[in-house]
Amino acid sequence: MAKTEKGKINIKPAKKEFSVTVSFNDGKSMPIEKSFKIPENANGKEAEVERERGVISKVVIDGKTYEKETPHIQPNTRKNEPYVNNVSIPEAIAPYNFIPLNEKIVSIYSNKDEVPTFDKFHKDLFTGYIDINIEAKTPIYIRDTAENNAKDNKENSDFFSPAGRNRIPGSSIRGLIRNIVEIASYSKLNFIDGNRKFHFRSFMDKSLNLKDAYVDYMLKSNNNVIEYPKLKAGYIVKKGHNKYIIIPSFSKKNNCWFYRVEQKIVNGVIDNNINIKQSFYKIFFKPVESTINTHHDVKIKYAKVTQISKNNDNGFIEGYVIRSGYVSGEHKDKTPAGKHLDWIIAKPQDNAKEIPVARNVIENYKNDINRSADSIDLLKSLNGKSKEVPCFYVTDNNNNENIISIGHTGMFRLAYKHELNYFVKQKYESNTIDIAMAIFGNESDFASRVFFEDAYLNDNSKDKIQNNPVTPKILSEPKPTSFQLYLNQYKENIRTKSIKGDMEGLRDYNSADAEIRGYKLYWHKNINAQEYVETDSIALNKHSSQYTKIKPIKTGAEFSGRIRFENLSEVELGALLFSLKLKENLCHKIGMGKPLGLGSIKITPSLTVFNIEKRYSELFDGWDTEPSKENISIDDYINSFDKYIREKIDAKDKKSLWDVDRIKELEIMSDFENKPRNDETEYMAIKEDKNKKRGILPKPSELIFKGEKIQ
Repeated sequence: MAKTEKGKINIKPAKKEFSVTVSFNDGKSMPIEKSFKIPENANGKEAEVERERGVISKVVIDGKTYEKETPHIQPNTRKNEPYVNNVSIPEAIAPYNFIPLNEKIVSIYSNKDEVPTFDKFHKDLFTGYIDINIEAKTPIYIRDTAENNAKDNKENSDFFSPAGRNRIPGSSIRGLIRNIVEIASYSKLNFIDGNRKFHFRSFMDKSLNLKDAYVDYMLKSNNNVIEYPKLKAGYIVKKGHNKYIIIPSFSKKNNCWFYRVEQKIVNGVIDNNINIKQSFYKIFFKPVESTINTHHDVKIKYAKVTQISKNNDNGFIEGYVIRSGYVSGEHKDKTPAGKHLDWIIAKPQDNAKEIPVARNVIENYKNDINRSADSIDLLKSLNGKSKEVPCFYVTDNNNNENIISIGHTGMFRLAYKHELNYFVKQKYESNTIDIAMAIFGNESDFASRVFFEDAYLNDNSKDKIQNNPVTPKILSEPKPTSFQLYLNQYKENIRTKSIKGDMEGLRDYNSADAEIRGYKLYWHKNINAQEYVETDSIALNKHSSQYTKIKPIKTGAEFSGRIRFENLSEVELGALLFSLKLKENLCHKIGMGKPLGLGSIKITPSLTVFNIEKRYSELFDGWDTEPSKENISIDDYINSFDKYIREKIDAKDKKSLWDVDRIKELEIMSDFENKPRNDETEYMAIKEDKNKKRGILPKPSELIFKGEKIQ
């Protein structure tokens, strides 16, 4: 169903045309695609914007309607290649799934000054504690600290047990409960790495949109000759504590940024073979101009060096050869197709202008979770003996000094266009405080009003302590860079272009209309020790460094803890209790090994509320007296919270919050009794076709009900 919002049009000049965005009244903004053809004189004008599933579908300015002139997917645009009929879009499987992100945020205070404080008596608010009993429905494991005679925390297999007492840390309980509070109370997503960008390198990707984005940015075909028009090279240098600059290495004489050289020529000079890890070496070479070189049936233009030396011979210049490793392969006709060229970057000219590298570019490079461990790390290399390190980079199309991505080799991993925050499409009024923030605090404005104590293993559960360590299976999983899993995908916009599974229309982190799927939770599983323990001796010996040892607490163990709260409203206390108690068959997940089925727990709360008014009136009777208590049903508070949220989200026709479709997904994910088969929630193997073909993860309800309507 389409939603109409009001906003203001913002138009900024660009190198060729101009960019258009709309700033909504809630403070959020979105780009408007060029296909809408918004006129330049619309800058600053009020507009009504219609969105469907978060995607702008119509813009009305001064009574005139602007719509896309072309559909999202154009048929037959890829070299007139037709779409393939009767090829279904593959579905992915994973041990996790997502609770849809709430578009609307429910607030409880209009500004931070309304949030209750600790320094005054609040007659209408509630103070007390919640005792919680935690039952392990599966084995659970939280690693102990590294101080117990372990050099590395990974080496310590003990369960979390400071001072010798097994316990679940209060911080872990706090984290999982806050997550449920955010979901149930329609609060703002608490994004820790919102300013982060992921990276991609996609020559052979099944997502043709992503493949095209990479090729379009790094390469250009000119009369069937491939060139590198945007790829630049230079030397990165660290200045001061955390400042980096790049000195460009452009050669005006040869009109090139870098050179290529056959690996066999390099082998004869640096005394190394081609089966090496990535590295770089100082050399001297004779520079040449760019020429067209034929690679099997492909023509590529670059400057190909044929003479290098360890010495500064006559006519040679100084530079570094960059070895990007060895990759074997073969063409369709079975001729060798392995990597055979290295890169060379010349030393910059003395008058080369330094270009600063923005801090966010450096942080994104550091956080590239998919970069190979064998790759050259530019920043770590700088922290070593090298004062300058050869590198490649690309700049903004509109500004040659605005570096947007850096890498160690020519075809390096590019940063996506958008930061993660961009994909969180939520509406809220500025300065308002949602329920989760109000309860758990804000670092800069006000403190938390809930305090989670550690939950200690009960004495009658001491027999549940595992004495001998076990080795769990490797906890590998598709990372958030698997955009087909982490971003909303719409099958009606996806088309298959080949029987091999090439697809158009997948949203990725470059897409202007992409949205994050929501809150990630792990499925419960039926497991026994043999299912999560690695028994393959060959794998254990071959990949010993990737494995760890753990001593989980066994199924059936019970822990006791306490949550203290001060000055919570009835709705806030209800949100906390709703997230603790859940429904009868619903359980939480905690600790390590959740993908393998570990960590399922059932929390049973009991509530004590102090009569603060009576306590203060009896102040002079002495502080040793027990605070007055009120015996009020937990369900009364939960019902107050439930009603408040349903009214705010226009779901008053529902009998309970659990009847709202979005919260039904939470119920399905949390149901310990009615869970999917284990083979429906496993990690896909690398060789699995669904993984290669970027299969789409179905919603929890779609997996459970197989297309049937949720009851």
